[in-house]
This record gives sequence, structure tokens and C-alpha cells, in this order.
Amino acid sequence: MIVLLSIWAFEKLPVINVNKRMEKVSATRRTARATKSTRFETLDAIQGVTVVLAMLDHVKVQFVTDVHVLVPLTRLSTPGFVILFGAMIEIAYLSKLRAGRTIRSVRERMASRLITCWALAALLSLAALASGSLDFDSAWRATLGLGLGRFNEILLIYAALFAILIAVLPLIARYGSVPILAVALLGWLLQPAFTAAFPDPPQLMNYILGVGTGYGPALLPAMTFLGFGFALGEALTGRRGYNLVVLIALLAIVICVSELSHGVLESGRRFLANRWTNHPGYYAVGILGFIGISACLVGAKHIPLLEPATNL
Repeated sequence: MIVLLSIWAFEKLPVINVNKRMEKVSATRRTARATKSTRFETLDAIQGVTVVLAMLDHVKVQFVTDVHVLVPLTRLSTPGFVILFGAMIEIAYLSKLRAGRTIRSVRERMASRLITCWALAALLSLAALASGSLDFDSAWRATLGLGLGRFNEILLIYAALFAILIAVLPLIARYGSVPILAVALLGWLLQPAFTAAFPDPPQLMNYILGVGTGYGPALLPAMTFLGFGFALGEALTGRRGYNLVVLIALLAIVICVSELSHGVLESGRRFLANRWTNHPGYYAVGILGFIGISACLVGAKHIPLLEPATNL
């Protein structure tokens, strides 16, 4: 029951409805419609893939815990969701704000999504309590992000990110992905200081700063995925070029090469463990995995036999 509710929650989050977005494209941009439509449809397909990966990962955790073959792949679902979240903010919210929608209306829409995400997280904790997977104390702590729950962590991250975006909406409306990436970079630079200052951090500190072990992706390091998604959305809408996207991808490659110095098998084990320690390697693999999935889907569209499978 918890697994089904988790997947339902993922699917009910804001999605990038390509057809609806493209119907509202102004006449001055009609010449670019075909190109942008293809790119946006790829984002929709990636969303479908991440949902399937999340389903497989949760089923594996619940029923076949001794099978690890697909885990490195299925664990790409969380990075995919957060990156898509960033792209969705640019495409579905900020582009409308620049087109004339008021800050208040956008904030109200974001606030409604925030409430939805938190309510779904609370519902999952309630389902876990009812099924006996969590006791009462663990359930209410998980609802508030004070403890680990049952598959509701990503929804709490969404809710927290919405709260941050609501607070800094004028800033990101003007500067886009730049302040988000600046915060992510600052977080990584300060991580050694955080680790030294909080050698045994409480769960909430782990949830926010990513120090300690047990919660991943934590809020501050997750800005890396969010900023990459922002930058990708900006490139797709034409607001900014692909320079930031390429720069982040190159940095991710450097980090992954460093991880591969431990050996291929050990790097795979480190990737699985790196999520819970919020190690840069987890975020690098997540970004490159997203790019790899995107490339596979774009390539599949040019193969008649595989093209229908991309319409997830």
C-alpha cells in the first residue's frame, strides 16, 4: 500500500504538460515551436522513465531486497525527479511570470503545490503508521522531517524547495538559475565546516545541510539538482544558452572520473552509499545519469521500432 501511494504521489506532482504549454506559445515564437516541442516532449518522456525507475526501486526495497542488479539504475529516479522539478519551475512558473503574470498569483500557485506535497508526505506517514511500518512517534517525526519515514522524504524536499522558491521568487525571476547554483556552490564549499561543527548532527540538521549520515538528497545539496534543472529549463525556453548546462556536466564528469579511480565495482557501491552521506559523487552521477537517459530517449525517437516506447 505504501509503495502504491508513493508512486501515486510522484505522478500527482506538477508535470510539464507539453501540449498545453505549446498551445500558449505566442505567435512571435511559432517558428521555434517544432524544435521546442521535441525537447519538451523528451522531458515528459524522462518523467515517465523516472516514475518507472521509482516503482522498480520501491518494489525492490519491499519485496526483493536480495536483488541488487538494477539498483544503480533505479536510484537515478530521485535525481531525475529533482532535476525535472527545477526545469518545471522555469517552464511552468517563471516563464509565465515574465510573460505578465503577477508574483502574487505565482506564489499562490506554488503555495498550493507546497501544501499538496506536504499533505501527500503526511498521508504516506499515516499509511505507514496504519500498516505497522512506523510507530506513532516515528510517523509524526517523519511528517515534519525530523526522522526517516517510508518513501515520503522526496515529497518533504519538494515542499521545502517550494517554500524557499516562494521566499526568493523576485530574485529567481530576475536572475534565474544563477542564485540557485550559487547557493549550491556555497553549500559544497561550506560542507567541511558543517561537518566539523556538527560531528553528530540531529536529523533536522542532516535534512537541511546534508551533514552526517542517513538523509539524502538533503535540502542544501539538492540545490545542485535544482539548479541544473533550472539551467536546463532556461536553455529549452531560450532564456539562456547551454553554457551553464555544459559547465555543470563537465564538472560532474570530473567528479565521476575521480570516483572511478576507486575501481568500477567499488565506484558502484560508493554511488549507493554516497546518497546517504550527500557525497558530491552522488550528485555527479545523478546529473550524468539524467543526461544519459535524455540522450537515449532522443536517440530512440529516431528508431521507428523504439519510438512508441518514448511516449511514456
